[in-house]
Amino acid sequence: MKLAAVRTLRIALLLATVAIFRARPAAAQQADTARITTAVWTACPGARVRVAAGDSLLQGRCGGVRDGRLIVTSAGEERAIELVQIDTVWLRRRATGRGAAIGAVGGGVVLGLLGLAAGHGLCEQPNGCGSEPYQIAAVAALTGVLGGTLTGGFIGYNVTAWSRRYPR
Repeated sequence: MKLAAVRTLRIALLLATVAIFRARPAAAQQADTARITTAVWTACPGARVRVAAGDSLLQGRCGGVRDGRLIVTSAGEERAIELVQIDTVWLRRRATGRGAAIGAVGGGVVLGLLGLAAGHGLCEQPNGCGSEPYQIAAVAALTGVLGGTLTGGFIGYNVTAWSRRYPR
């Protein structure tokens, strides 16, 4: 009697394990297609895109998502790739924001330090100049931030790189 109960329990545990870990391809495919559509939604149409699907790699202009397919125009030819076949999607992006941020920090620090050095160097009073060098440094730093933001943004606009959008 006990042996039969143990066997029944083992079979029940085995069936429960199989039920939990069974494959669900339809749900996974739906989630992937939704993620791919979301990844390219803001950039399409018109963005440069690189798509890896199986063993092939296609590069061209994104034409949008229609009927479960990503439309890519390459060498004047429009190709439709099934979303469920796509492994990876990259978008060609400009680095305007990153360039502006780097330029702002760099320009602010460099001109701020130069302004501080100039403020202390131009001080002719024997007891020091009080807060005047720091005011000069603050104005110089703000000027550096503004100039660095504009310069870095311009440089970043001219720099492009592939950004992987799916999977993240």
